[in-house]
Amino acid sequence: MKPSSSAAVLAALVLASMPAWSGGYAEGPDLSNNRLAPTPVALDPGSNVVFGTMGYTLGVLDRDFFAVTVPAGTELRALVLGTRSEVGGGGSFLGFQAGPVLTVDPDTIGNGSELLGWHLYTSAERGSDILPALGSGPDKIGFSGPLPAGVYTFWIQELAPAFPGEPYPPFPFELDFQVAVVPEPASAATLLLGCWWLGRRQMRSRLTLEGR
Repeated sequence: MKPSSSAAVLAALVLASMPAWSGGYAEGPDLSNNRLAPTPVALDPGSNVVFGTMGYTLGVLDRDFFAVTVPAGTELRALVLGTRSEVGGGGSFLGFQAGPVLTVDPDTIGNGSELLGWHLYTSAERGSDILPALGSGPDKIGFSGPLPAGVYTFWIQELAPAFPGEPYPPFPFELDFQVAVVPEPASAATLLLGCWWLGRRQMRSRLTLEGR
């Protein structure tokens, strides 16, 4: 079930007014459990670690939602699953959409085709880049390569079953968003022109020395 356009606009305004955690997030207060009001996280060039916990407590599922902002002039080149991440069952779920809110309802979502990307990560993937896995495969919008500047809302949860009436231990997750600066086209053109000019100058100097 999708929120109305006015609700999405209101959520975007609320997100913009909230102070964003910069350069990553270490869960002090719990990450948001509301898909329409995710915890804002502003990414900086370099490594940005988001650390939190999820799982079940007395049968209540703890889903976390957070919106990362890849700043203008940069791109998200890798998303490394940290070594502190733990998986309770066969895999933990991580999915995301472009935009400041998650428009799909996790309780009624079908096959995930409305998500830009999603992946069931395992303990074996700790220390590796899972960004390609998020974008590839069926039942998703999909993408390849780095993600451009913009806002992306992530949804993460544990999939291991909970036993009714019993506490289920929280599972930590650690995600390293690695952001790189993208050279401006004008700067790249200037660099190429400078290399061409330097090559011409070296050629002329050589010809002068050879008496040509």
